[in-house]
Amino acid sequence: MAIVKTIQISEGAVKLKIPDPKKYRLTAQSPAFYNTAMTSNRDISILLLKVFFGNRKFNALDLLSATGARALRIKKEIPQAVVLANDAKKSAFALIKQNVKLNKLKIKITNDFAWDLLMGSKGFDYIDLDPFGTPVPFLDAVVQKLNPNGILAITATDTTVLCGAEYKACVRRYKARPARNYLMHEVGVRILAKYVIETGLKHKLFLKPIFSQSTRHYMRIYFKAVKDFQPTKQIKLWKGFGPIWLGRLWDADLVEKMHELSIKDKFISDETKNLLYKIALEAKIPTVGFFDLTAMKLKQVPKLSDSISKLQEKGYQSTRTHFSPTGIRTNAKESEFDKILRSLG
Repeated sequence: MAIVKTIQISEGAVKLKIPDPKKYRLTAQSPAFYNTAMTSNRDISILLLKVFFGNRKFNALDLLSATGARALRIKKEIPQAVVLANDAKKSAFALIKQNVKLNKLKIKITNDFAWDLLMGSKGFDYIDLDPFGTPVPFLDAVVQKLNPNGILAITATDTTVLCGAEYKACVRRYKARPARNYLMHEVGVRILAKYVIETGLKHKLFLKPIFSQSTRHYMRIYFKAVKDFQPTKQIKLWKGFGPIWLGRLWDADLVEKMHELSIKDKFISDETKNLLYKIALEAKIPTVGFFDLTAMKLKQVPKLSDSISKLQEKGYQSTRTHFSPTGIRTNAKESEFDKILRSLG
């Protein structure tokens, strides 16, 4: 195995040796995948685990660990966590070992294929699945090893598929029709949620979304394994798209606590704090879909802030949505929304 040329950086509370970006392209063939743009992704996982588990001990699996960034941060920033970092690549495995030593942490490291590791394990309270591309090939094994009341975190970077640019691929891979308009990111997240929930049901595991996001090139959903949950009633076609998950995308109380914690945490980036502020407001309005100012046929498009203020003045819940920079999530009906917006135009 060739020696990987690295540089040292810091993320959260840890130091990391990562493949030198001047020497290696950011692809699946990289010795160990590390993407600075995913720092916020890892920030959110830390905050969610802190809020959800509190001071309780839990065992966590970072299934496709790459450089070990997430696994190391979990152990460093949540000391009571018992962490396993795994990657099938020998170059990644070697780099994780270096990073564990660099940070003087106690983490178990394995160099197994995902399926082999999962099938040989007893189960985990937290499983993080963050693949390069679609999570679909791993899901059947992953859901079988999530403990009762555990948390499953799923990342999908095949957003061109989930957002409708590759329509046939979405129908084939996720068994759902995607949107190709301003709603495509939310519909994509709801398609992903639907597919993960259905995979859980095959193994009598009831998975309930508690946090969702669509950011840059990826979609991310956290699920809680629960009892007495009937998700099939909330999986249906919607506006010709889907079938999709029509239930809540967030646990509003959880998101509020995550945002409050982020403000106090010196290791959390400003990008994450700003995103959580926006999602905390959005989570309080449990609608499916939103309205977008650019989709309206108006002679003059009003300011987003003015539109939200006017809707609130009329007694409607209204806020920005993180799914679109020009979108508004509100409980106003389409006819009333259109009427109010035209009065401003």
